[in-house]
Amino acid sequence: MTTKNMLVCAAIACGTIATASADDVYLTGSSAFRGVVMKYLREHMTNKRAVFDKALNSDLTKSVDASSFIVLSGNYGGNPITIYCAWTGSVAGIHTVVESQNVAFPVKPADFDTNVNYSIEGAGQGVQGTTVNSLGNITSASFNHIPSFGFSDVFQSSTVYTTPANDTPLAVLPFKWVASRGAQASGVTNITPQLAQTLFKTGTVSLAQFTGIPAHAANKVYALGRNGESGTRLSAMAEMGVGVSAGLTQYQPVGNPVTSWTNIGNDGYVSGGTLAGALGAVTTAANGHAIAYLGVSDASTATNATNQATEVSHNGVFYTAASDVIHGRYTFWCYEHLFDRGDQTGQSLSLLTDLQTNLPTAFNTSVTTIRLGDMQCERGSDGETVFHFD
Repeated sequence: MTTKNMLVCAAIACGTIATASADDVYLTGSSAFRGVVMKYLREHMTNKRAVFDKALNSDLTKSVDASSFIVLSGNYGGNPITIYCAWTGSVAGIHTVVESQNVAFPVKPADFDTNVNYSIEGAGQGVQGTTVNSLGNITSASFNHIPSFGFSDVFQSSTVYTTPANDTPLAVLPFKWVASRGAQASGVTNITPQLAQTLFKTGTVSLAQFTGIPAHAANKVYALGRNGESGTRLSAMAEMGVGVSAGLTQYQPVGNPVTSWTNIGNDGYVSGGTLAGALGAVTTAANGHAIAYLGVSDASTATNATNQATEVSHNGVFYTAASDVIHGRYTFWCYEHLFDRGDQTGQSLSLLTDLQTNLPTAFNTSVTTIRLGDMQCERGSDGETVFHFD
């Protein structure tokens, strides 16, 4: 049986999906912060079991914590809870939470609470099986529900979704710029706001603008990036002065080595992982290079031994340590927010309150996630000037 059909068949064989209850919670929003959230949930639940969409790995945190669609069930605070996750992006998270819009969540199979194969206790890893298409939407074995609350890499004021909501700051997330495999050899090593403004508004710029080499005048650098639901995209465009609501022109590579580029207009990749993989396609000066914005973890994937893309400095500064952000030397970062409508009850309210209170200090500052309490600088909105504390 293919992975694509596992969960569908499980649901059919065992009956219908389990019915919703007061113990069910529905999470959505930022994929950049999901690893921290999922790790916290797993560490604070017992009798855990899970089903998810990412390929199984010997380290469950690379499957459960990195998946886009997850059902995690167990005991929390001594009471049963089932948490449905659809990590659809930060802007989508704000939209669906504050305006009470339905999101497609993965089902919990009818035998989920009794079948030992779903356990992630000890060496167990749960079961991969949620069907997801290339656009990141669940195509089968899914149901719609309004999210309980959600996470976002951006301020609500940076979006068009203005319905009042509670906003709890949780952390700081840095980002990086990455050039396609082969671009560094041509001299693509740094990006500035003016280059980014031209690049992402028009889709291409001359390679000579990056290298200063006259022979590169007719060669191109292409803009790659995320779709409009992405907080990473919004943060990048705010940081570089392109504008949070600006229409972009972005491309996708064709072939590996790349032979041509497809103009996808204002659209983009659904996830940072797929964008990281696209940057691993070999590019040349003759056929064009590419630059994109990524979260730190996805940037590491793009630049690993398999993909071999290369990091690009931001205004001449490479992000090498959390202290670069903490003290304001590196400014390509955002705040992580938790948004809720103030209407939760029962287990959902208990979990919300717990996350608001304890999640900001539940992790140690690292290169990917920085504690708010460790910051020595601040900004008032996405892309705004960074000020060091006096």
